[in-house]
Amino acid sequence: MVGLLAGINFSPNPSEFQALLDNGDLVPGLQYVTIELTKKEAKNEKYLTSMFQGAAVKQGWFQGVNAKLTIKKAKINGKSVVIVYPTGFASTG
Repeated sequence: MVGLLAGINFSPNPSEFQALLDNGDLVPGLQYVTIELTKKEAKNEKYLTSMFQGAAVKQGWFQGVNAKLTIKKAKINGKSVVIVYPTGFASTG
């Protein structure tokens, strides 16, 4: 199972990833692909879906292409991120 972590105008580093996980913003157990997006891209649900589908295929989870998605926003160190994951998996936060 795959999740997508998209930093807006930055690429989240491992410590930021861990902080998001510790804060309950990320779903434990998913394998996240981290990317950087522009603000415009982050607002485009169709674009986020395409990025998630690409990440799922790249990770070998082909069923993910058809998954219904949850898209949520969070902040880390004052920077915005968008988190995309299959609906039915819940973050703890």
